[in-house]
Amino acid sequence: MTFRTLLRQAALFLAAWAAGVGAVFLGKQVTHFNAAHYWPLSIFKPRWPAPAHWLGFAAAAALFTIALRFELWRRGRFAVVGGGSLIVLASALGQGWEGGYARPIAGLSDGIGVQYYHAAIELSGPGEALHDFNAIQPRLRNHAATHPPGALLLFWALARLLTAPALIGLALALGSLLLGGWLLHGFLGRFLDAERAALGTWLFFLLPAVQIYAVASLDALIAGCFLGCLRCFEPERAWPRLLAAFAWLLVAAWLTFAFLYLLPVLAWVELRSRRTLWRSALLALAAGLALTALRPLVGFDYWQAGISAARLDNREGWLLLADPLSYVSTRVEDVAEILLFLGPFAIALAWQGWRARRGEWREWTRGGLLSLAGALLAGAYKTGETARGCLFILPLLLLPILAAPAIARERPARLLSVLLFAQALAMQAFGDYFW
Repeated sequence: MTFRTLLRQAALFLAAWAAGVGAVFLGKQVTHFNAAHYWPLSIFKPRWPAPAHWLGFAAAAALFTIALRFELWRRGRFAVVGGGSLIVLASALGQGWEGGYARPIAGLSDGIGVQYYHAAIELSGPGEALHDFNAIQPRLRNHAATHPPGALLLFWALARLLTAPALIGLALALGSLLLGGWLLHGFLGRFLDAERAALGTWLFFLLPAVQIYAVASLDALIAGCFLGCLRCFEPERAWPRLLAAFAWLLVAAWLTFAFLYLLPVLAWVELRSRRTLWRSALLALAAGLALTALRPLVGFDYWQAGISAARLDNREGWLLLADPLSYVSTRVEDVAEILLFLGPFAIALAWQGWRARRGEWREWTRGGLLSLAGALLAGAYKTGETARGCLFILPLLLLPILAAPAIARERPARLLSVLLFAQALAMQAFGDYFW
């Protein structure tokens, strides 16, 4: 990657962003439709860090410099996962201890508590979140009402164990980062040599979406569970792997109704690699039966809760029919936000890798993108926040990045590390991304 190439990529990226901002601005002069004020950032406010916050960024930069100097990705799986997690945790301190760890857990929106934490601390006990979930769901706070009770129970347990919101945020972040990094290393190792898999794990921790949203966000833990299912699903392997994939699928389903995203990915991969569908169909059937059995066993109707969540999240009805213009604008915004958090250099390498190499990994990436496209077309993420809500797509986008011929050379790999981290640190320093 020459300086001229980097400059051209950055210029094209900025031109596309400016064109999008201009189109939104001009469109709003003509008619009304739903679009982010700081397009395509759905939740964003500019900020200038307090003097103390610069210490967090300095710590993160120091850790990054040391890791880069000693080529952390070549020091083993424990080193890259542990070191990468520490860099992300330090970067979050650039928002301050309260702003980085407590506010995403227990922050207020217009003076109202809308987080899982606020709903969890009001529970009389875990039984209320399970046996009575269908009855209390319409009265729950924003996020808790649109997710299965597993999310609520997790925060109830963390609140009882740790009490302080900042400690809950730290524990959730550390667990999510370690889980995601460890599973990612194994997942990438199925398609790439050990060194490139380790490099991919290192780059994952530097992605702006991970740097900003992996801390104190349930979506990071959900992404880890999704990755666990993808890691264990191997169409050519027999029952033990399939049972492990089933376990991860159930854990994901317990935290989010969006676990359904996984099923088309698994079906696509199996169909393309084995020309069969029985493994993915068996997984879907087993998961469906297990979730249905919750009603006679514990009194919780999973599917009714999913329908209620969809209604609560779409009170005006399906966006395509209720507001077609906003449907189109938010679909574009959803894609643009994911691309913005990837950045111009990762996008350029992903395109290069997609064009240059063929392999089994292509069907995984293609299946993930097709499933995500289906979810977006169905109206998911109508309020944006896809960089956070779609953290699960990042491992599949890393595959073409790592397949790019340029990334095999040491200098471009180190340069991409610096560029990704610089973008992430700048976005973290001058933006506020939480409610």
